Amino acid sequence: MPKTSRTTATERPPSTSERLVNAGLRAFSTDGFEGTSARRIERLAGVERGLVGYHFGSKQELWDRAIDLLFQRYTDELESLRRALRDVSRRERATAMLKAFARFNTLNPEFFRILVIEGHVKSERSDRLATHLRKIMTHFSDITEMSAAIPIETAIRWFQVIGAAGSISSLSEFAARTFGDELHNPDFIDLVADALAAIAMEEFSHDDEDSGIGLGRVIFLGPQDDAAVDPDAASTRTGRQAR
Repeated sequence: MPKTSRTTATERPPSTSERLVNAGLRAFSTDGFEGTSARRIERLAGVERGLVGYHFGSKQELWDRAIDLLFQRYTDELESLRRALRDVSRRERATAMLKAFARFNTLNPEFFRILVIEGHVKSERSDRLATHLRKIMTHFSDITEMSAAIPIETAIRWFQVIGAAGSISSLSEFAARTFGDELHNPDFIDLVADALAAIAMEEFSHDDEDSGIGLGRVIFLGPQDDAAVDPDAASTRTGRQAR
């Protein structure tokens, strides 16, 4: 009897635009935007020359789309957690979100690598990344009922958490020498998530009321009404849709 062939949403092969986005993330996270050519991305994706321009118009448009989709993966997870954690304490909500952030970084090593590459120079790309990071922190603050202005000590810890979450996946050569094949073991990823949450939650003791102690309060990454590019506008720019 011949086998029945069934194709589900999870089994379908990636589209050309999806292959280009995934290849772009790999290239941008290793060689940066300036060090990556559209042709190299096409080679990594295994597609014909000129398809970056056909699907995205330019390398910059591909970078924008790739970054937007990368952050959307984590935002979607946060929204799922929002629904699942409605009836637990603020501390439990914060712990769950921190663990989700650690897992996200482990499964998406491009995330932190691109932050490091683009985060030391002001540009359209660093503005876009900052806008996305603000949205993530707004979700976190909203779900954990924290105010927008946070103690400087807490803001310092948030920067440290971002670095700690991405360190193992970004320093993969060194991590592989230490942990070997365990890097891709779900139980190991859970251990990484637990460790990050344990470190980060030390700073969750800072409450929202001024205590008169410390260095003051800040808005993480500054106010949102700046000139940064709004990622939500990406899908409407140029009118191009992935084919």
